[in-house]
Amino acid sequence: MALPKAALSDQPPSNQPHQPGESDPHPGEIVTVRPDSETLTRQRLPLIVGISEATAGAKGISMNLVIIPPGGSAEPHFHRDYETAIYLIQGRVETRYGQGLKQSVINEAGDFIFIPPGVPH
Repeated sequence: MALPKAALSDQPPSNQPHQPGESDPHPGEIVTVRPDSETLTRQRLPLIVGISEATAGAKGISMNLVIIPPGGSAEPHFHRDYETAIYLIQGRVETRYGQGLKQSVINEAGDFIFIPPGVPH
């Protein structure tokens, strides 16, 4: 889909990462995050940090790359202060969530998943 000319800009996106503790350095601009390292989550799963308050100045959302190997699982947890957005690239995953993790949803490659703040999963 082509964007209308009014939506296009001659200005390049900001490629400077947001520094922790910094106020929004580029209000009204696009921030590009190019991760250069991998770490482990608290669940001992490979994690590449993408969009967060520290990297992009995000105020209420987190979007990272997590690799869950076949048969792998994460420890139950929740994110108190931010929403989580997930795009499932490959495979299927069952996510148990809610009080006592009694609810369950199965997602497949191509699904977008939204988890509100404070929801155990």
